[in-house]
Amino acid sequence: MMYQKQSSASLKRAIRNLTKRIKEHEEYIENPYVHVPEWDEYSALRQEGLKKHWEKEIRNFNESINNRIEELKREVIMMANEKLTKEELNI
Repeated sequence: MMYQKQSSASLKRAIRNLTKRIKEHEEYIENPYVHVPEWDEYSALRQEGLKKHWEKEIRNFNESINNRIEELKREVIMMANEKLTKEELNI
């Protein structure tokens, strides 16, 4: 998935928000009672399923962060190339 239509500020904001979500999900895994007060009432299978879900969410968030970082890198390279071209052409 590409994020070419987003501004640098929007990409950076998304990275911050996703980073926050990762921390939240890591806390869910470490202390599920915070997110699911009735944790003890869940079967072991359901508990494991929720933990796997949170782990998958973390992987998805990391993938989204990496995609946005790559888009920011492309943007910087494009800007550098554009500046170089303008300087070369004396525009």
